Parts: sequence; structure tokens; C-alpha cells
Amino acid sequence: MHITTGQWPPYVDRHREDQGCTAQLIRDAFALHGIRVRFVFMPWQRAYEEGKKAEFIGSAYWYYNEKRATEYLYTSYPLTSEVSHFYHLDSIPFKFNSYADLKPYRLLINKGLTYPNTLWQAIKEYEIEVMEATYTTKNLQFLLRQRADIVVLDEQTEREYAKALSNSEVKRLVRQPKPAFVNQGFLLINQHNKKYVALFNSALQKLISNKPYLAQYQDNCSSISTQ
Repeated sequence: MHITTGQWPPYVDRHREDQGCTAQLIRDAFALHGIRVRFVFMPWQRAYEEGKKAEFIGSAYWYYNEKRATEYLYTSYPLTSEVSHFYHLDSIPFKFNSYADLKPYRLLINKGLTYPNTLWQAIKEYEIEVMEATYTTKNLQFLLRQRADIVVLDEQTEREYAKALSNSEVKRLVRQPKPAFVNQGFLLINQHNKKYVALFNSALQKLISNKPYLAQYQDNCSSISTQ
């Protein structure tokens, strides 16, 4: 069976043999039912729309919002818990205490990703300049080329992308210590394939009751709990 996804290393990553640590978790869970999974990578916005179609069972993985909950079935347990931060160059005198502090800067937003309603409200209220990009892989390059002033990335994803930069480029990057927001990621099942929700939920519970497996996932990927 097929699941749509986008590029968000280390969680889902087309360049890794396992296609990312969270992709491997999903694959391992379905394997307990004898189900083989293939991930189809595409831009996030397209992955969301394509994932609704019958030829896919859904899309992986997504943060919660109310609109998505009307269009997909959320599985019961979060697969990731991700802390996102604002990043900028050391030449930008940005100090993050509240979203209002973004007002003088150009903020890069990625199409198809999820941002808190409070951030969207601040963008409107303070007339914060927003730029849109399709691929998160370009976020740090947007900063280095000064095409944007501030980007948002999960801290593990930023570390993965920074591996492609030179030491001098990495030294120019600043991470604001206060988190921009924290989100949890879920596998979404579409309306055509409802039967897979219960299958996945039961398999995931069984999988992470294996303490060595859980410890390895949390060390290499993200915290996770079915409590």
C-alpha cells in the first residue's frame, strides 16, 4: 500500500535507505499485520491533497488541526513531538519573546506545513511580511542568500539541513532559544481506507511496548507515547 509524504528529515527523508526514522516506525507497525508500505514523496501541499485519493491509504505525517480532522481520520497516537525554533543570521538583531517581535522582518513560511493560529493572527495583526517556499530544504539557503530574514524549523530537521553547509555558513546561523512552537505528528488515514486506523493503532501499541525498540526510536528520532 502507498502513503504520501514530503521531505522532513530525519523523520521522513527520501535520501535515507529507511526513508526516515518515522517512516520506518510506520512501516514496522504495518508489518506486524503483514502489510507492506511504500512512501511516495512529493511537495507537502500536494502530498496532503493526493493522500485523500483511494490509491493511497493516507498521508504521513501531519500535525493536528481542525480542518484536517474533517478530511482525514487521525490515528490515535502521536509519532513525533517536535520543538520548532526561529533561525536567522547573526547579522539580524532579532530577539524572540513574542510573535510581535517578528514585525520588522521577512518571515519564511513553507507551503503545506502547519503553524499555530496564534502565529497567523500575529502575522495579520502586526502586518508581518511573509514569504512562501515549497521546499523546506531551501530554508537555510534563503537565509544565507538574504532572501528571508527568519525561518522556522524543527531543531532536528535544522541539524540535518545544516550538514550540507560549510562550517563558516553554520557559524552565521542563530537559533532563538525560546521555542517558536511545539507540535506532535500523526499518521492520517483517508476516508476510503478507514479499516487501517484500528490496525495501525493496535500495531503501534504493540510495537512500542517493546522497550528496546521504543528506546532506540526515542534516541534516534523522537519521543513517543501511547499513554
